[in-house]
Amino acid sequence: MFANSLRRITKPCLGVPDMAVRHIAMRPKPKVKVNSREGGGKGKPRPSTGVRRKPPGAQKQQPASIAINGDAARRLLESKFAANISSFNELKLHPDVRAVLPDVIQLPEHKQDQDIKPSIIQSLAVKIMRQSYTYKQRVKNEGEEPTVEKIPVDRQKTFVLAAQTGSGKTLAYLLPLLSDLKDQEKFPSWQLEKHYKTVRSVILVPTLELSQQVGQVLKQFEEPLGIKTFASAFGQSHQEIAKAFNNRLDVLVTTPQKLQQTREKNLGGATHLVVDEADTLFDTNFIDSTTDVISQMPKLKCAAFVAATVSKSFLRKLRSFYPHVVVIAAPRLHAIPDHIRFSVVDVNKAPYYNNKKVALLQALYAISHSQKQKNYVRRVVVFRNRKEHIPELKKFLEENGYPVDTLHGKQDLHERNEVVEKYTNMPDAADQTENARNVRVLLTTDIASRGMDMKNLRFVVLYDVPFDKTDFIHRVGRTGRFGREGEVYMFTDNQDKKAQTNQLLHTSRNGLSL
Repeated sequence: MFANSLRRITKPCLGVPDMAVRHIAMRPKPKVKVNSREGGGKGKPRPSTGVRRKPPGAQKQQPASIAINGDAARRLLESKFAANISSFNELKLHPDVRAVLPDVIQLPEHKQDQDIKPSIIQSLAVKIMRQSYTYKQRVKNEGEEPTVEKIPVDRQKTFVLAAQTGSGKTLAYLLPLLSDLKDQEKFPSWQLEKHYKTVRSVILVPTLELSQQVGQVLKQFEEPLGIKTFASAFGQSHQEIAKAFNNRLDVLVTTPQKLQQTREKNLGGATHLVVDEADTLFDTNFIDSTTDVISQMPKLKCAAFVAATVSKSFLRKLRSFYPHVVVIAAPRLHAIPDHIRFSVVDVNKAPYYNNKKVALLQALYAISHSQKQKNYVRRVVVFRNRKEHIPELKKFLEENGYPVDTLHGKQDLHERNEVVEKYTNMPDAADQTENARNVRVLLTTDIASRGMDMKNLRFVVLYDVPFDKTDFIHRVGRTGRFGREGEVYMFTDNQDKKAQTNQLLHTSRNGLSL
């Protein structure tokens, strides 16, 4: 859309060359090779399988999701359980939890008479996390082929839940968690335990924005299931927090820092733990507070570490704490989905002449004239690497007539909360008057790249090339969520390293390990 709009709108006056914008196919196409030994030496083109021949004895490269899993047991699980699941009715969920799903997952009117189909990661998570046994690879004698056996679960079940952004990971961990909690209520001891002042399960997240978002999903289960939940949010008083802990809490959603500041925790009885955005909560800034909170839960039976990006270093770190962790990974984990249209804009070429601001104005003009989302105000998220650069760009866009919101770490919590609420709700209806732009811009940093489910967001602009692959994947993941179409434009100039840009694109096309 962007390239076509540029040619249609600006080519007559500015002479935009086609090379200024190039679209990137997210799934590489098979190459065509020529066999010179056929047809008298000239050869006939024949489609290649896309797999380059390797010398004898070379190890065959596996897809990223399998490479992360690491052993035959995990590959067996993925091949067995990622089969065609067409409905949540086929999954081992508590009946009360299953009954609430139609209200939680709201289908369009023309699909409301159909069964709700779980995503791949939801099918895998429920199937594996709700099992009463696990798989383990065993080698009886040296030189023999390994065998995979069912082993009854006699220790804490620990999982890594990994899938693309926007694939439904929140429900993927909530459904097994809530089903387990409802199963516990079948035991006679529940009649006594339900009166205890304790926390039964904890969901740790890195930010209050994400805590509120998960809490909103949980609220839809609260009354139908008869459970009590509490999510940390902006502006809560100490009295509100203390009151929540004075009663039984079935699910607590909070940040590690917020929990450390709370005196009356009552975490000793918690049996279930979820660490959302686990790669963030196990980095150097959070790991001490995260592990401190986890150490206060000695009765854990199940722990799930959830992430959209799973690097080798993160997996090594996690396995140092939990050697028997089971990785549940969706296919093409680190690849950008095919339904996201990705374009690279070389602002060093005409008509931009190394001026990113001109390229951004042109992109916003093209978006405002798009036929996509014409009934709504088109919201565009523009990512910058540093918050110090946001005020200048905000002033420039406002001078050119575009309404701008900002979201970054220097804002106070109340201001951030207002912006988050605006973008996690549906956009306003479009102004149908002539010449109305119907575009609203959110200037932000990586604070908005993780966990936030921005409603009906289609357009993302990477004004600066991200520092690393993880940031790149999370920024792109703000659009194209739950199978919807999305469009991403990445600006590059002389200051951006070409090798870094090409490496990011190569990772996103092939879903390689980080």
